[in-house]
Amino acid sequence: GGGCGGGAGFGGGGYGAPMDVDADTKLRKRIGWLNKDGGFENQLNYQKVAEAAAGVDIQSVMEVLKDLEENKAKVKDPTAYTSAALRKRGLGGAGVRRTIMKPKH
Repeated sequence: GGGCGGGAGFGGGGYGAPMDVDADTKLRKRIGWLNKDGGFENQLNYQKVAEAAAGVDIQSVMEVLKDLEENKAKVKDPTAYTSAALRKRGLGGAGVRRTIMKPKH
């Protein structure tokens, strides 16, 4: 027997679905690099970025981090900058997807 265990899925604790292990590893490595070699001197908070990135696809997350790197001179708080950009993509993405679906008649 057995069957599928009913996972909590989306919406647990106010965040979207957590990232899969592969995406999480990529994000960790990228933030580690930015903090050390990227010149951010450990200003990027992995935990906060990961929370904001929940529900956002890893490709978008990497784009946001690329933007951050390119705007390094202008950004005073890299964690806040990244979190805000990710939340915008996360919420915007879900909303857009919902509106595209045509109502069933």
